[in-house]
Amino acid sequence: MSYINVIVDAERFLGFVKRLALKHHVYCYFEYRSLLDRTKKSYVKVDFNSENYGELLNEEYEHFFFSSKEVDITGALSFYGGSLFEYSIEGGGGRKSAHEIELLQLRILAKKPDKAIKSFFNAINNGLKKDENFSQGIGPSSYYKKFFYLEELADGRFEIWNNLRNKNVPMTIIRQ
Repeated sequence: MSYINVIVDAERFLGFVKRLALKHHVYCYFEYRSLLDRTKKSYVKVDFNSENYGELLNEEYEHFFFSSKEVDITGALSFYGGSLFEYSIEGGGGRKSAHEIELLQLRILAKKPDKAIKSFFNAINNGLKKDENFSQGIGPSSYYKKFFYLEELADGRFEIWNNLRNKNVPMTIIRQ
């Protein structure tokens, strides 16, 4: 399984990924869970022609998925099995408040993913490496050396969490 970890808010990340998603013919779907009944899920397809991604991020936002296969979101849906598994990347996190930000994580779901979704995943990784707004490596351990972060978040104005809903120990960017 392949992972990408980025300290960036989801709205900014979608703006970064827009060009790549359109180029690779990849679709994005946001998953929401009801606050009253966590078993109830709904999905919204992201319109990459819209610039207002902030509307997608609310209290019910749970995950987002990239898929190289267009999906009918009106019926029962699971990106974790069946016909969508090998075409999907799961994304989570990226929530942001006034002084806190959550780590955004991407992972390819299948061990043997579809070529198009793997190519898109690699394009994101390469794009983050080449973008002057992002840097890589947030700490001395080899695990954190692969993390990307938005340069403007390295000034200490934000507390960085793995999960804003379940705060334990905040992360710190130590420039490499």
